Amino acid sequence: VNKIDWGWGIVINFTRRRINVKSVLKPDGQGLSKSDKIIDIDENKPVLIIDVMLYVQKKLEGNEIKPGDTQKKNGMLGIVPIMLSCVDDLSKVQMKIIHDLHDKKNIKKMENFYFELMKRFDWYPPPLDPVKDMEIDDAEFLDYLKKIEGLEKNIENLGQITDEDLRNWLKRDELKKEYEQLTRQTAKLGAMVAADDLKKMKRVLRRLDMISEDEIVKIKGKVASEVSAANELVITELLINGNFQKMEPEALAALCSCLVFTDTKGEAQEPKNPLLADYYSKLITIVKKVAAVYVE
Repeated sequence: VNKIDWGWGIVINFTRRRINVKSVLKPDGQGLSKSDKIIDIDENKPVLIIDVMLYVQKKLEGNEIKPGDTQKKNGMLGIVPIMLSCVDDLSKVQMKIIHDLHDKKNIKKMENFYFELMKRFDWYPPPLDPVKDMEIDDAEFLDYLKKIEGLEKNIENLGQITDEDLRNWLKRDELKKEYEQLTRQTAKLGAMVAADDLKKMKRVLRRLDMISEDEIVKIKGKVASEVSAANELVITELLINGNFQKMEPEALAALCSCLVFTDTKGEAQEPKNPLLADYYSKLITIVKKVAAVYVE
């Protein structure tokens, strides 16, 4: 309750009832409001309230009840109503309850039984096993139970977490957030670069009369879109200008070899054959035209 360990207690009774949030007191004695969010209470639904005998301090500090110290024995058993959500564990040990707990002598007897029992089990009575003790055989429940046991084993294998481990984890989380932020910035910059390159490409296509001012693809542009080898723009200019018409197979092969030529060592030399030189000259003219548009 409120992150305070109240130790083991003895269940006396339980009821279901609706709770007025304002009737629940905080440690400072003030009423609990919905904005505090200390415990989850739905005023429209009844909740399970358990009357538990807990070892509490004899003297109250205002309206606050505090757990007593079982080693110093500075307290007494008192009946405290708690919500089911405040229970952390259940034991299979059962105690015989004295009926009249309004009598201080009977409460003292229960206290003696409580200390004798807790010492017998070294202050940790055996927990209630839902399968062996309660005989629960629901398949879905057993599946959840196996998952919980697996998680508990994994937690045990983790060992003790040091302050340095916690600092490294927080640093990892900060680095992850920084990485995500840089990734978003990189994506934005990439989009800006791509948008700028796209504008330049559209300008080149308009200058070469492949698209209209309204960015509608023309016949020349459709031809270029079908070319998938070498420089599409240069080949399209050659096709549209009719440079491939009435060419001998040898000359056509020589001209196409210029389009796929990849050796950049030395300077290109003009063919000595007059016919090939004429085709080569026309190719150079078209290449310069396309290059000039690129540069502009």
